[in-house]
Amino acid sequence: MAGLSFIAEGARLAAALREIVSIAPRAPTLPITGNILLEGDDGILRLTANNTDLMATRAIEVDLAAPGAITVSAHRLAQIVGSIEPGSQLSLEVDGSSAKIRAGRARFSIGTMPATDFPPMPYATPEARFEIDIATLRKAVATVKHSISDNEARYWLTGVYVHVVDGMLTFVTTDGDMLSRVQVPAPAGLETFGGAIVTLPFLTTLTASSASDETTAVIDFASSKVRGAVGALTVIGREIEGQFPNYQVALVRDPPISVLVDRDALEGAVQRVMLVTTLKSRRARFAFEAEKLTISSIASADELVEEVPCELRGEPVSLELNGANLSASIRALGTDTVEFGILDHHKLINLTSPMRADAALALSTTRV
Repeated sequence: MAGLSFIAEGARLAAALREIVSIAPRAPTLPITGNILLEGDDGILRLTANNTDLMATRAIEVDLAAPGAITVSAHRLAQIVGSIEPGSQLSLEVDGSSAKIRAGRARFSIGTMPATDFPPMPYATPEARFEIDIATLRKAVATVKHSISDNEARYWLTGVYVHVVDGMLTFVTTDGDMLSRVQVPAPAGLETFGGAIVTLPFLTTLTASSASDETTAVIDFASSKVRGAVGALTVIGREIEGQFPNYQVALVRDPPISVLVDRDALEGAVQRVMLVTTLKSRRARFAFEAEKLTISSIASADELVEEVPCELRGEPVSLELNGANLSASIRALGTDTVEFGILDHHKLINLTSPMRADAALALSTTRV
């Protein structure tokens, strides 16, 4: 198809672009992946971004003057649409090798590339499919994303391990020092699902939909790919190959030592102690006693000591923890009360909360 021409509401087009434009690289190795594919037919405009690892398509209704398909620079189009006056209508018409855009008194012309050059992402018949409340999925992703590894040498840790354990749909991430797990009742359709490691960009793109009236995401898996749909947004990504480690040994249901602490008091104290720790270590000493948690700086010429009220069950113990990792985990848990679960070997702790039965986190530690 060629000769695409349409009129769209500027705000609607801008919202659709915001959902998918980050997929297109700003300095692409393959130039066409820096473009966005525009396809119009039957009064619908489909916008697609594809970096060959992740593809997202967002459909909106437009006043279609002529059907067609073309690609234009994704970020340039987003900048143009984002710059027009609120409430404006925007028209786009393909004229030879350029696209003419009008909005109010503004006129733009941007280069195009053929739609036939745009890379496809074939998708096979799904092997497993389920539906999940979008708010539940969004909360799960927000809870586990902080502990995803950025070490490409351990690529199997650079995503979210999605699988089923004892009838619970489970989301797990770890970078070797932090671990996060969220569990929700497994929906129908996952009876034979063996699990998959999916990328964070796939999940964040899927959960970023601006369609407030959409409450359900549909996700399926096929031939090392995963596809998700929320209303008019469809996202396809490649699964990460590799064997996720046995993380369950790091999470204990009834640890021998547990400590309840107020989240705000704990986070404030940790942040202040971190002011006098070295950037290299980021570690602090945590002394757990019957009614008091003492946090003190280490590996620094300066010293700062903070005391936080707590409730201890078990024997007093002192540990060293990475304060930055602890702060990130506390924020991810997102509750008013944090419970430390300290294991016998003291090489790691569990973080949970009486307010969140779905979430469990772990941090590596050193006994003092």
